[in-house]
Formats: sequence, C-alpha cells, structure tokens
Amino acid sequence: MREVEALLDEVFTRQERLSRDEIHRRAVAADAPVEVMNALDELPEGEYAQDEVADAVGQLSGEPEPTPGAGVPSSQLTDEELLRELRTLHRTRHDTLRHGSDQALETHTERMAELEAEYLRRVPEREVDPERLRAGARDRWELRTGADQPWDPEDFAVAVGRDPTPENVEWARGFLAEHGASAIERIVP
Repeated sequence: MREVEALLDEVFTRQERLSRDEIHRRAVAADAPVEVMNALDELPEGEYAQDEVADAVGQLSGEPEPTPGAGVPSSQLTDEELLRELRTLHRTRHDTLRHGSDQALETHTERMAELEAEYLRRVPEREVDPERLRAGARDRWELRTGADQPWDPEDFAVAVGRDPTPENVEWARGFLAEHGASAIERIVP
C-alpha cells in the first residue's frame, strides 16, 4: 500500500481533486503497476480526492481495508515520510471536516494530532516566522492601508458605492488621477 500512496502523492501533486480520467492519465505517466491501473479502471466516473482514491484502490485490489487509526506509528516514520503524511492530512482536512463521516473526522483528527506531536518532538526548535506572531500581525495591520495596494478605476467606483458603469469608471479614473492616494485613504482605510 505504501507504493500506492507514493504513486498517489505524485499523481495529486498540488491538486486537491482530480477527475477519474486525469488520475488515470497521470498514473500511466508515472508508470503505475498493472494492479493499480486495473483498480483505477474500475473507479466510477467523477472527481476524487487523494484519500478517496487510495481507499477505492485498496478495496478494488482486494487489499484489506485498514482499521481506523492503524497506520505506521509516527515514531517509526522517517522524517520525509512524516512530512509527507502531514502534508496529505493538512491538504485533506477541509474536505474531511465538511464531508467525512464522524468516524473519518475523528480518525483524521487523531492521526493529525499524533503526527504533529511527533514533528514537534523531533523539531522542538522549529523556525517561527515573525510574521506569524501577534506582533507581526499588528505591524502589518498598522502599516498597511488601502493606498498601499494598486487600485483600478472600476474597483474604486465599486468601493465608493457606485455601479461599475462606463460613466462611473471614467469618473473614478479622473478622481484617482486628480487626488491620487489621498482619494483612496478617504474611501478605504
């Protein structure tokens, strides 16, 4: 099953959901084993998340379905495997929260907590981005204003409460040209 998981990591690179046909195409490009290709051929048409495909391939290939919570204990994973599993869990969290069964959500939560605790145990002095701290957020909030970002006349017209008609967009263009950033500061703090 690890080979299937590694293959699916490659197939789902930077993708949350893929169509059955796209999964099949990418699996062929990744030189998937015949057994996996046969299992993918049996998938009904539709879109799938990575964990849904892994479950379906396991069921279709006759492999025993894992029991909830069963998996390689986090302490036995290599650093690379630990990070890969964390990426997968974080990527699938939203979908599991919104659409998973109560049992799936509980299992997902337990596994994520286990893997995150293991990561923190291994990397106690992890790098913390100052921008992710409260002080960094306050600095961003205090320093950034509406004038700090580019505004086009259509956006400005909408921001002042006008419909983006050609006349209102032209008015906004002239107003921005005449008043510059101060026009934006008056409208958008």
